[in-house]
Amino acid sequence: MSSSVGYGYSYVDLEAQRQRALRAEIAQLRQRLAMLREQSTAVAAKRTRRRTLVRRAAATGTAAERTASSAELGSVVTKLTAEVAQERARLDTALNGMWADRLATVTTSRTTTPTGVHAVAGATAPETATETAPAAVRADALATADTLVRNNAGRCDTADLSRLDDLLGELAAASTADDCHDLLFEVRSVVKDSIDRRRRAEETELVRSRLLALAEDATEDERDHLRTAVEIAHDPEALRERVMYSVGRADRARARAVVAEATADALREIGCEVGEDFTTRLANGGQGVAAFTHDVGDGYGLLVRLPDDRAQLQAAVVRRVGVDPDPDRERLVQQDFCDVGLRQAVHRLGDSGIELHETLRLEPGRRAPQPVDPDDWPPRTVEPATTERDTAPPGAATAERPTRRTRPDRTPAKKRTTELAKERRRATD
Repeated sequence: MSSSVGYGYSYVDLEAQRQRALRAEIAQLRQRLAMLREQSTAVAAKRTRRRTLVRRAAATGTAAERTASSAELGSVVTKLTAEVAQERARLDTALNGMWADRLATVTTSRTTTPTGVHAVAGATAPETATETAPAAVRADALATADTLVRNNAGRCDTADLSRLDDLLGELAAASTADDCHDLLFEVRSVVKDSIDRRRRAEETELVRSRLLALAEDATEDERDHLRTAVEIAHDPEALRERVMYSVGRADRARARAVVAEATADALREIGCEVGEDFTTRLANGGQGVAAFTHDVGDGYGLLVRLPDDRAQLQAAVVRRVGVDPDPDRERLVQQDFCDVGLRQAVHRLGDSGIELHETLRLEPGRRAPQPVDPDDWPPRTVEPATTERDTAPPGAATAERPTRRTRPDRTPAKKRTTELAKERRRATD
């Protein structure tokens, strides 16, 4: 039993979380597809001597994707994944063909064109053991280099393919075993450095695309600034914490709006009077009063708060300013809310998917209801009655005007308080 209660609440929109994760994945897949197509275009046009910029794909998605369900977004992911695989296969095929042609060219050049001292006109290459050894080393080095380049060309920066092409030509023309070893080592170094450089560039753009997609769910006042910051950042990973913090703030605001709406509905269902701005007040981190409508509770209500700095629902029985304090009546109002209204409201919030865990409970009568200004209360639905005195000319005889319109079956609050107190005493005897 309590006159004041506090609950920590937890509300997670699992569907919204799935949609956000899928939109971020879609953004990354589109970015990867754009990068693969840029590579394919460069290879097809034989533009292998220019540094290829990593193309940026649109990361914000379409308007339809912003409202699509997780099932619909999942279909987009499946489609893009297949397109990425197809583009990767096309690129690998093009690169394998390019390197096969190049290896055939350098091998033919080596077997038909004498090099070094044997290039003298009319000279015949000596068939000695010292010449056979470098040839075997050279062939083995060429095969190793070709395999290395074939397996990794798709991960290399396009601009490094021309350098690897030159190295294969030099390796095919090497005349000593030491030259073969040195050139093979250089091929390995170029491949490794190229892979690392492109991987870093791709990872940067993939992180950028993901953060741009996530920034769409950031708070409205920070969204545009975050997008601009992510787009121009040299290292977008450094902005991840800022983006996620803003998204978390927006999630808490969205959850608070859901809890505010559910709280208003729950209070209406248990018979409280809730003003039109009650939900807005709570959603904005403020407070609002739900007025009790039963006779004993007339002039009393429930002050509800949803602080914007923590996920907590606070409620306390309060008194309207202008209503005289009455300890017995106040205790009865608090007891009645605790025994009936509170349990029903908590149950209805649970049915709305909101998990509550109690953090505060004060017993009825321990603290008197605090007076709250009428501006925080909902507009009165029972207005003072209009009588002949309101419109009669001065001095005219009129009937006595009642101070308040009452229902025919209404029992005065003080008398009703006494009756309920007696009923409770009889129930406990």
